[in-house]
Order: sequence, then structure tokens, then C-alpha cells
Amino acid sequence: GRAAGLVNAVLRRVAENADALPEIPGQGTAKYLSVKYSHPEWLAQYVMDKKGYPFAEAFLAANNRPAGLTIQVNRLHVSPADYTRALARAEIPFREVPDLPGCVELEGGSAVALPGFDQGLFYVQDRAARTAVEIAAPRPGMQVLDACSCPGGKSFAAAIAMENRGSILACDIHEKKLRLVRSGAERMGIDTTYLDEFFKGVVVAAQSGDDKKKAAYYAGIQIGQQIGSQMLKGVNYQIFGEDSTQSISLRNFLAGFIDATKGKGEKISMKQAEKEFQKRMEDMRDKALSKVYNENKEAGEKFLAENAKKDGVKTTPSGLQYKVIKEGNGPIPADTSKVLVHYEGRLVNDTIFDSSYKNNDGKPVQIVVGQMIPGWIETLTMMPVGSTWEVYIPQELAYGSREVGSKVKPFSALIFKLELVKIEE
Repeated sequence: GRAAGLVNAVLRRVAENADALPEIPGQGTAKYLSVKYSHPEWLAQYVMDKKGYPFAEAFLAANNRPAGLTIQVNRLHVSPADYTRALARAEIPFREVPDLPGCVELEGGSAVALPGFDQGLFYVQDRAARTAVEIAAPRPGMQVLDACSCPGGKSFAAAIAMENRGSILACDIHEKKLRLVRSGAERMGIDTTYLDEFFKGVVVAAQSGDDKKKAAYYAGIQIGQQIGSQMLKGVNYQIFGEDSTQSISLRNFLAGFIDATKGKGEKISMKQAEKEFQKRMEDMRDKALSKVYNENKEAGEKFLAENAKKDGVKTTPSGLQYKVIKEGNGPIPADTSKVLVHYEGRLVNDTIFDSSYKNNDGKPVQIVVGQMIPGWIETLTMMPVGSTWEVYIPQELAYGSREVGSKVKPFSALIFKLELVKIEE
């Protein structure tokens, strides 16, 4: 205690007479920077060696400046624009951080005195911690583990990014610190309803010890939660896309999962199940997508119906349409042939989405006929080498319900100018 008093007395005297302090000898050296800016001499020397003396002095001086106050706007309750307007009305200087929505830097001061503290309109967190959450990119419905959460900033940032939908397990080795996380979450309006149940579960699981029956049960709960919160949502997204109002049967999904895990009671073989699942998933997905892209499908059908009446256009039994621009006299490839082709692909509104004339350095591309879309396979196995045709492909002979690139949407009828250059040996 006496030593601390002596040190404080010396520091007070130095502060009171800062202007009268003697000059520090050795200006231009690492030792000078070390003494003047209270940094280790080795660090001053290291920065000097790397960046030079002027940079080292500016760096050490900046490192001594008091940090400002950085806050993150709680976008669950207020938009960043509305909150910064509140700061401006209160005549509080601020700077918004680019690329971090809702991140605001202030000159300093007390966070409690800022507008909206009691209402939970913001929380204190530096840019680095916020950036870590941005990199993790949590989304609604996810499960997030914050293994060292106190005072809660990363958990709050994740909850805001998840729109308060999902679950975050915020942990710390000190129970006292977890109270800070809880109070902060409650101030911010982040749901903590089930935190008590979580703690109960931890106690019960810890007390079960080596009880294999209970351990198996708890493992089943964990897997079941993963099925309900992740696997089922993933399957639904594959089938129904963005339509969150539709879902497969959870009861049937669980029944199949349990039967497969037990290895008995299977109604069909695994191979049959995979094939049937794939077919049904594709059918259901097509049905869901057709509602979204029905106008696209109708536009293609209307175009093909009108195009079929034009002079020179021929229609095959499959619905493929083509017009001969130039008839070649070379051999006709088989579906196993490797060929060189030039092409230009357009949508029915004449938007060009791909072209070997513009891409591939203007050179024809090499393809295997049987590996292309059905409309191409049918066309190329009718074309003599040297021919140039314009081909009109119904969506079911093109990419169907698939989206290709940014321009070819599901159920798009396509137009190709197709030039068969050569059959490769």
C-alpha cells in the first residue's frame, strides 16, 4: 500500500509539471521512442527496422491515444439510419463504419448516457469482434456456439444477424459473467426464455455420469434437434425452394430415419429408396418452382406455338423445332461422337446468354454429343457436318426446372444458332 501511494504521488507530480520535464536524450533512436512513448525498446527498434523512424514514432504515438467508443445498433429494434439521426439530434459527433451495417464510432464518453441505452437500441462492441461475427455469417434458424461470450457482444451480433430466430449457446467459465450476458440480452430484447431450461439440462446430464441409457437418450435428443432445426429445413429448401409454407412429413421422415438406423423394417431397399426419393423430390421441386416461374413457362409455350407456323420451321415428334440456315454434306454424328461446334444461345426475348463466337477466343468448342441437353442431342444426331441450323428447344428438352447462370431461369425455352464444324476422330 505504501509503495502504491509513493508511485501515485510521483505520477501526480510529473503530470503537474509535464512542461518542465527535461529533454529525453538520444532523439532519433529506439531508446528515445521507448522512453517518450512508454513502449518496449525492442518493439520500437522492430518497427523502425521495418518501416523507418517517422512511421515508428507515429505508430507508437497512435498506440497511446485513448480508444474511442464503438457501438453496434440493435437492428432488431431500430434502423441504423434512425439511430444515427438520434445521435445527430443530440449533437453527438459520430462516424459510421463502412462495410459494417450499424457500426458507429464515437469520440468517447459514457455509453449509458447515449440515446436509447435503456431501450436496448445499441450495445458496445469493437470493430474486430463484430467482424468475426460477420465472417461466421450466422443466418436465421442456425444454432450458434459462443464458447467465450462475456460480455455478450458476439452473441448479440449473431442474434441480430439471425433476426432473433434460431438458438445461441453463450458460455463462460464464470457464472457471474454470464449474468452480464443475460442482462445485456434482456436489455436488447433478445430471447432468453429457455436459458433456465438449458442450465437444468446441463445439471441433469452431468449427474447422469456413466449411465449409458441416459447418455443414449440425450444423444437422441441432440440428433432429433438437428433433424428438426437443420436437416428437415435443408430437405424442404431443396424441394420447395424459398416457399417456407410447405414441408415434407416430419412423421414419415422420422420413421424412415429410425428404420434405417435399426437396419430392419425397411419397406424397400436403400437403392430403391434413393431412386424414389430423388424422383419425388424432383417432381415436388418442379411443382413448387412452376408456381414461381409459371409465366416463364407460358412465355416459352406461346413463342413455340407461334414459331411453329413460320416458313421453314420444322417440328419433330418430341416438340423440338429447327430451321436450316445452311445444309452441310458431311457425315452425321452419333450420340457417342466427339464434335466441334459453334453456337449462340438466346432466350425467347432475344437476350443472348452464351456464345462461342464471343467467348472461347472465337474458336469452336469440343463436346461429346451424348453429354449435352436433350435438345442438342436430338439436333446434332440429325445434322450433317457443315450445317448451320437455328434450333428452338422446349424447356423440357433444355434445362427444365434448373437455373443456369444468371440469365437462364427455370422452365426457359431456348433458341440456338448451331453450327456443326467437325466430327473429331
